[in-house]
Amino acid sequence: MRVLADEKKAAADAAKDKDKFKVLEVFGIELHVSDPNLAKLLTTDASKAMTEDIRVLTGGVEDGEEPADQVREQVAKPAQAVAAPPPPPPVAAPAPPKEDTFGSRIDTIGRKLGFEVRAGGVWKSLTGIIILVRCIDRYVDLQQAGKYVAQLAEQQGRLSQQSAALFVVEDKVTVDIFKAAIRKSQLYNEMRVISYENLQEILSFRESERIGHRQVVTLLVPLDNIDVGELLNVMRAAATPLFNG
Repeated sequence: MRVLADEKKAAADAAKDKDKFKVLEVFGIELHVSDPNLAKLLTTDASKAMTEDIRVLTGGVEDGEEPADQVREQVAKPAQAVAAPPPPPPVAAPAPPKEDTFGSRIDTIGRKLGFEVRAGGVWKSLTGIIILVRCIDRYVDLQQAGKYVAQLAEQQGRLSQQSAALFVVEDKVTVDIFKAAIRKSQLYNEMRVISYENLQEILSFRESERIGHRQVVTLLVPLDNIDVGELLNVMRAAATPLFNG
């Protein structure tokens, strides 16, 4: 009977693995997601689209377009005589600096990571993925976290574009509370939580060019088999020499 139970468990695990999609491998650890559309966006090469966007600057031509050389020639032609421009308008007083809030610091990190940060916590990636970001700058209990999870899930459900949801919290205690709330709501394939410290660490990896934007997105979307904090521990250990001197 025990052998039969073990065989059933193995079959169930194999079936579950079929529903997972590999999106990245970091130091021998395979990272998987359950959403096939998310996996496609994370693994599709976006270099062609980026090349198309800059073809005019490099001399590429399509129907109805002028070659870059012709554009440069037209720019180099002497300008026709024109009337003197009107005097410039008076310079407006500089706007007061924005308040340095927890949310504004998170948005700044998002831009540095390569996202187009829009109002309402919407981070749009060049990969085509949107990440809905919610910043929690205070302690919350499990019940409150569950309400935040439900609200963000409702907003995510209204989006037509492929998306993931991300909570950014101040400390690791709140990380564990949100993990429990997400698991309780069975939304672990749609959202995840990260501490502010770990988000800053991802930024340091990005700014040192150890990872690219696509890898950043992969770290922030819901992975099936590993927590982002655990993965960063592996990356940190691999980047640190075992012996000094």
